[in-house]
Amino acid sequence: MRMKMQSRKDIPVVTPDLKPVTRIDFGDHYPDGGWGWVVICSAMVVYILCNGFHFAFGTLLLLITEREKLKDDAINSVWLGSTGMSITLLLSPLITTICRRKSPRLYAVIGGLISSLGSLFLAFSEQIEQLFISHCVVLAIGTGITLNTANIIVGRYFWQKRELAEMLLVGSTGIGSALMAYILPKLNDSIGWDHTLQSIAGLLALTMFAGAMYRSASLYHPRRSVILHIKNQKKSRRERDIEKPSYFDFSALRMRSIQGLMFIVAVIALGIHVPFIMLMKTAKHHGLNPEHLFLLNVFLGLGFLIGCLVFGFIIIRDSSECAISRRHLCQSCVFMCGTFTLLLIMAKDFNSNALYAWGYGIACGGYYYTMKMYIYELVKEKIMERGFGFINAAQFLSYLLGPPLAVYLNESYSNQFACYIFAGVTMICGGLLFYCMPPFERHFFQPRDHPKAEQHMLQKLC
Repeated sequence: MRMKMQSRKDIPVVTPDLKPVTRIDFGDHYPDGGWGWVVICSAMVVYILCNGFHFAFGTLLLLITEREKLKDDAINSVWLGSTGMSITLLLSPLITTICRRKSPRLYAVIGGLISSLGSLFLAFSEQIEQLFISHCVVLAIGTGITLNTANIIVGRYFWQKRELAEMLLVGSTGIGSALMAYILPKLNDSIGWDHTLQSIAGLLALTMFAGAMYRSASLYHPRRSVILHIKNQKKSRRERDIEKPSYFDFSALRMRSIQGLMFIVAVIALGIHVPFIMLMKTAKHHGLNPEHLFLLNVFLGLGFLIGCLVFGFIIIRDSSECAISRRHLCQSCVFMCGTFTLLLIMAKDFNSNALYAWGYGIACGGYYYTMKMYIYELVKEKIMERGFGFINAAQFLSYLLGPPLAVYLNESYSNQFACYIFAGVTMICGGLLFYCMPPFERHFFQPRDHPKAEQHMLQKLC
């Protein structure tokens, strides 16, 4: 009796039912206080030291040109500042993506260590190539990590008081710029170049301790015990990995408002950082007192702080009776920056340069704050981290090429004001582009994991 063998193709394949994976969203709860104030103070320390060092590069540029061992042409020296700032911005999307899966505290400590080592290497640099490696590679990467982790952790702690927290955070850049512009020449005159940068390395080491204060906001979730219980029930590693966000998430780039802002800020960034690098050098060319040159950078920093506070007060105290659009506030700041820069052509003495430093600092501080709040108004907290990271990266080429191009125009036309004409025109053109934003603002977007995204698509199809 022959038994009929059944082929493998005829055997039905039974697939086991997959267990539904419980997704836990830690970002739904914002403490809005408590330990968040410790976090905001730590983030302010990071902004004061790291951003202050970059925004006070005009002072550092004068100190570099005074050293006989490091004397070089103006374009190479300006490349040093523009490259360091641009690399810091370029790292923003990468650090944001990593911190969505990993803890920002660890990377904040690592970034603080790298920043301190970069300043230490800068102290022993004797050639322009060594300066580029120390400042543009080591120091820029370290400050990029620390600044982005500070921005991320503040966004995870504050929601209702986000405008106040960002006002304090962005205003710290002005404090750092004024502080660095004041202490760098004082230390250089008293203890020399090498020991000055070693002292700055010691200050940058404080960012490691500041990063250690970044507790996870999920520790203060009202249902944390339930969340921990559910996480402990996950037996397989696959279930734990499914709920983690993807490393390659470009969904924020599908927003037309983000696309429009990326182009606008790229145009504005061609000229926005030029005065922070070139103002002291231009004033020195006019024969101003060397003791007063560094005060111009101090005035820029203090004006930056005042601009953040003034425009922050306008946004926080906004009422229904007298509401001012954040886009219009940002646009007005850009127009003021461009107008002040074009009027600098008439500056001849210290008083006129100081007046410009105060005015431009106030307008520039208002621009940086209102731009960030305008982005927050468009995308809200769901994709603020990713959207702000992409907008920072969009300014990479502009920060990299803007100041060197301005110096090249100065040397080509043998005119010290050509750089300011270039910077002022680009900022005014960027301000005019804001008139094109209303059609982009009406673009609807919701992340794929949003609970109402599927419902909205069904309504759209029907």
